[in-house]
Amino acid sequence: MNVLVFSRTAGFRHESISAGTSCLEKIAAKNGWRISSTEDPSLFSDENLARVDVTVWLMTTGDVLDSAQQEAFRRFMRSGKGFVGAILWASGRVK
Repeated sequence: MNVLVFSRTAGFRHESISAGTSCLEKIAAKNGWRISSTEDPSLFSDENLARVDVTVWLMTTGDVLDSAQQEAFRRFMRSGKGFVGAILWASGRVK
């Protein structure tokens, strides 16, 4: 399984992001998953998301994707792939 952990903030930045990322990396290693952690919204494209099985939005805040990235993420979700939102993800919303 390929997991993309996204923790970009455009507002409040939670001090536990690095601890959360570390915890997810340990879980991934234990289960044989491939995990990538990023704050780079350019990875939210059809080409990049095609290689991902699940995205984890980890403590994101504010508007973190532009309209093209939001559309790519919508297509990703509609394709049946996974999404996990942790803590403040709702404020890092897709409009």
